[in-house]
Amino acid sequence: MAGGEGTRLRPLTCDCPKPMMRLMNRPVMEYALKLLKRHGIGDIAVTLGYMPDAVTDCFGDGSALGVRLSWFVEQTPLGTAGGVRQARAMLDETFVVLSGDGVTDLDITRAAAFHRERGAVATLVLARADNPMDYGVVDVDAEGRVRSFHEKPDWSEVLSTSWSRRRLRACPRGVPATSATSCSRRWCGRACRCTAT
Repeated sequence: MAGGEGTRLRPLTCDCPKPMMRLMNRPVMEYALKLLKRHGIGDIAVTLGYMPDAVTDCFGDGSALGVRLSWFVEQTPLGTAGGVRQARAMLDETFVVLSGDGVTDLDITRAAAFHRERGAVATLVLARADNPMDYGVVDVDAEGRVRSFHEKPDWSEVLSTSWSRRRLRACPRGVPATSATSCSRRWCGRACRCTAT
């Protein structure tokens, strides 16, 4: 996911999309691509919206980083799940959704193993925060199953999510749908497993 406008970083993002913001003289998105590669993920779908040419011109087909990039540009903002749905044809049974405009050291291999072991439809990788109201709260039971989401009104991103194709089919076509709201609520409370770690 690399399509956001970066409005909270303005004026820095007025002429530079957030994935292209520099951190230690490299575009932030480069760190995400290298993390995926380290965990054996070489076919990468990238969803874009705001100033897509700046991103595609920088990374091209991904060969300079040893990965294969496929680009999916939103003509109108579709939200997290709506954007990911565009890449549906290239997604296998289990896939990872990662923010292309943030930096993380997430152990993707471990998260994917957890997802498969639990037989989950979706797995959210969560972190504790001193003030969870800054990020939203995910209520889980003792086994890590998601019971509910308590979000900030404008919270619409999840740092990283493992999904199954079955989960993606619940997302409406061509309309904004964030993974934290529109689609996840359809799964919570059903007879499927939506887990968090």
